Amino acid sequence: MVSLIQKDDGVYFLSQGQHLQELTDFTAELTTYVPPNIASGCGIRAWEYWGALRRIKFEPTDNVIDIGAQPSFVDAWVAKRVHSVLAIDSKQFENRGPNIIRPEFEEWTRLLTAVAPNISTKIVDGRSTGLADNSFDAALSFSVLEHLEPGQDSLASEEAYRILKPGGFFAGTIDYGRPEDGVPFCELYDWPEFKKRIATVAPWKWVAEAPYNVPEPKSRSVMVFVLQK
Repeated sequence: MVSLIQKDDGVYFLSQGQHLQELTDFTAELTTYVPPNIASGCGIRAWEYWGALRRIKFEPTDNVIDIGAQPSFVDAWVAKRVHSVLAIDSKQFENRGPNIIRPEFEEWTRLLTAVAPNISTKIVDGRSTGLADNSFDAALSFSVLEHLEPGQDSLASEEAYRILKPGGFFAGTIDYGRPEDGVPFCELYDWPEFKKRIATVAPWKWVAEAPYNVPEPKSRSVMVFVLQK
């Protein structure tokens, strides 16, 4: 069963020497799983992946689900540490021009399973997966909930709670408070309101939260969260 490593809150951990080295090592390993010319976002996303993943400890017997996974390759890193990973998404990502190549779902599946055969993928809506109750030790979701229609994030949270085993963790990130850049966010989050809304749909134990800025070419605000069933 997944266990909690630490629940420190705040933005400071990324600048501390120990954690910066951990991030460097994490990014170095993650990039080895990404084929050349594939835009996985592992460089800019490594900050937020590690912000959530460093807080929990995986066991070799764990079964993990990643909700809204495509086109990320972070599941390859997770798969090296657990029994199985199910990576789901509700739609296929489109290619976005000659300089940003995102593989179609079938090709993405092939690339993932080539480096981690214990990964399986499925096109399914994370708000209603049809998966059995109490199936997973951990659920992950990186910068996904904010792309749902207003109020739909609570449905995804409720579904994650249903499919997690007792004691399982729901860990991930959301972008919040950034109306610029033309990014098609359906919801711009007020964090206290988000916490209140999530808490009303399932009896989560709120374990950790940590806001910070991801150092992209244009900085964005990201909130790490870890919840426990």
